[in-house]
Amino acid sequence: MITRIPSRLEVMSTDTAAAPEDYLATGFVHVDARQQVAPFAACLTLLDNLPYFRAYKERSYELLELNAGQSILEVGCGLGDDLRRMAQRLGDTGQLVGVDASLALLEQARSRLTDWPRIEWTHADARQLPFPADHFDLCRIDRTLQHIQHPEQVVAE
Repeated sequence: MITRIPSRLEVMSTDTAAAPEDYLATGFVHVDARQQVAPFAACLTLLDNLPYFRAYKERSYELLELNAGQSILEVGCGLGDDLRRMAQRLGDTGQLVGVDASLALLEQARSRLTDWPRIEWTHADARQLPFPADHFDLCRIDRTLQHIQHPEQVVAE
């Protein structure tokens, strides 16, 4: 079931005390600091099910030219849906690691994708990843840089 996410205007009109960091557009910066993670998870699920988003995601997998045995890092993995799709394309080989700054989203990803034991989950800041240089064959990041202060540090990492 997909939960309807209120627009920013609706939030502003019903909750005059809402701070800018509470809006879904900017709230992903500190998901774990929020009282409820469910709206963020619902937003990710909603976006993942929109035809446009599905199409560009599929195209991104094609552009990565995924091959069996590759090691792939997904930065800002959220609920892990993209990792699951990439794992399906890789078959039984390869390494898949999802990194997210939110422990709450990683916990949901782990619980949702228990049938995918090859996917590893790591809590880390994308600006300081806990992996040696050139450890992965491919790195994918999708709709994450917009939520990170100094995104150039992530790209350099």
